[in-house]
Amino acid sequence: MNAFAHRWIELHRSSYGSFCKQCALSRKKFDSVPLFQRQRVQKVFRNAIYFLCTSSETPTDEIDETIKEAQGSEMSRVDSDLLKYALMGNVLGVQQALAGGAKAGVKDKEGRTALHLASAIGVPSICEILLKAAGELAEVCLNSTDHLGLTPLHMAAGYCRISTVEYLLLWNPDVNIRNQDGYRPIDLVAKLLEKEPKRTLFFVANQRYSTLQEIYNILKPLSE
Repeated sequence: MNAFAHRWIELHRSSYGSFCKQCALSRKKFDSVPLFQRQRVQKVFRNAIYFLCTSSETPTDEIDETIKEAQGSEMSRVDSDLLKYALMGNVLGVQQALAGGAKAGVKDKEGRTALHLASAIGVPSICEILLKAAGELAEVCLNSTDHLGLTPLHMAAGYCRISTVEYLLLWNPDVNIRNQDGYRPIDLVAKLLEKEPKRTLFFVANQRYSTLQEIYNILKPLSE
């Protein structure tokens, strides 16, 4: 028996907030999967954050292996929930996950912490909750790098989250950490500025450019 699924893919966002483009994702959930498989997948994955890629057919035994792998994962459910709620910007969900024993510094498979995710979407209140929950490890979380060498400050700056940049700086992060391309947060902003026009059609000011410029000005005296 085959199910239309290239593989089970956790919903995540690529740069500029678009959905994963590694495969031809379908927003269709589990309609093509046999009922018994759907029930198992829902139980393990909470299907709200999983979608089917319909680009090819995969035997259901391969889906079974994926489920077994997830069940054997070292990440607990509350840790997984913490990452999910941080990405959603769900303050209450983050608080509940932490109250349930989630670790503030837990990382996903890309090396991103909940602080990375909250910084990327720009929710300073979640950043505050996470850093306070981290306690003595707050500095570690603040300067933690993902698989691309990006810190939460890189994420906030690169996604133009100026209020989040300002909040993170209150915790005195290392502003000179370089990602795998050798960019500090200010270098990343400068690179983005090179690609952004100051004005758009009909001479309307480009708000993204002005926000990046403001973030650059904030980081400049700290990065020299």
